[in-house]
Amino acid sequence: MFRRALAVDWTALAPVRGLRCAVAVFAVLVLGLAAGQPNLAVLATFGALTAGIVSLTQGARTPYFTMVCAGLVTALSTAVGSLAAHAFPVLLIALALWGLLAGLLVGAGGAATTVGVQAVIGLVVLGRFPLTLGATAQASAAVLVGASLQIALCALLRPPARDKIERLALADLVDLLADWALAPATFLSSRADVALEQTRVLLDRRQRWSAAAPLRSVLTNVSRTRLQVGALVAERRRRVELQPDIDRLLAHAVLDLRGLATLLRHPRHAQLQVLGALPPAGADVDHEQLRRDGDSLAGQLRAARNALSSWTQADPGGPARLFGTRLFGARPLTPTVRPREVLAAVRHPAPAALRHAARLAVLLPLAEALARVLPLQRGYWVALTVVVVLKPDYASSTERGVARLLGTLVGVVPASLLVSELHLGNTGLAVAVGVLAWASYAAF
Repeated sequence: MFRRALAVDWTALAPVRGLRCAVAVFAVLVLGLAAGQPNLAVLATFGALTAGIVSLTQGARTPYFTMVCAGLVTALSTAVGSLAAHAFPVLLIALALWGLLAGLLVGAGGAATTVGVQAVIGLVVLGRFPLTLGATAQASAAVLVGASLQIALCALLRPPARDKIERLALADLVDLLADWALAPATFLSSRADVALEQTRVLLDRRQRWSAAAPLRSVLTNVSRTRLQVGALVAERRRRVELQPDIDRLLAHAVLDLRGLATLLRHPRHAQLQVLGALPPAGADVDHEQLRRDGDSLAGQLRAARNALSSWTQADPGGPARLFGTRLFGARPLTPTVRPREVLAAVRHPAPAALRHAARLAVLLPLAEALARVLPLQRGYWVALTVVVVLKPDYASSTERGVARLLGTLVGVVPASLLVSELHLGNTGLAVAVGVLAWASYAAF
């Protein structure tokens, strides 16, 4: 348990991506201080900080829609908490409701879970101070401004596409296979072999580049797809009576290969309008061996889909349509917050999500009440730790608890010295916040 909690994957450090997120945190804080509004500056900085965290939670691509949802619910939670803080029992009821909803959202996927956690954090951290209606509106607006600036900078300061050459080579190879499957009599086998070898050479030059690993997995499955297509084309030449069935299977392959090539060329904006129009592969094929060949072909394409999942989790358009095609035969991924799935998770919760929701609904008000009784200067850390550490399963909760405890002990000492002993002033503290935000984002 301790070994897993302390395990560090140094190859996953992302200093450039961390800098992109830290710029918004620093800019919001500096602008707010320059305007003479330190309280609103802190609120806006928190909005930018949490939006930056959300941007790092769903793989290599920036989940803009999830960031928007998280910013909106954080601002809403700030308003609800600021009004509920006038009456402590009302605040406890709000914490119970927020904990219940955050727990139920676990059943709607990782993106919805992230939004639920951010909502509770907004209520616990920002919504604990009783404010007037006008001040509440200002506080919520400040959180939205910070989150909006973070989203805008993430969209503007995109990291360079270092994998573009390799992706295009893979896309050309996949398109060539689709051409071959579309017109089996064109004898494109040798061209496919040459393209396969050229793509393999490109990826072999990037042995130490971590982002090439999923591309190599895609190449492996595409090469197996090439063998499967070749086997079907050869069978089509030998068995004239099976040509209609084989053509039907190859048509399925063309549909999904085109979609895969489009996604490789445009991983951020793949828009596949018409997919899955044909019946499931093998459903109307009488020959047993052909049905097995269709299943094998679907399996190779499904494996290529899984290899690309780290890139496509945050695109609700192209990837969701691509991965929901009939040949893959798999449930579409949930790359972002989907209202229909959120409603389903709330109305018909899974047992694990329901238990998690019940625990949060009880522990969050209890933690807040305990913090009010104990002589703690910043008692919100108690409830905040509950929502950050508690997970649906015991092993993850224990591991996160150990890591949280050790990390807090390590961070409290330098943070206390930084604030209380060095007397940096507003400018120095703003710089320190920016540097620490960059370090935390880079290591996230």
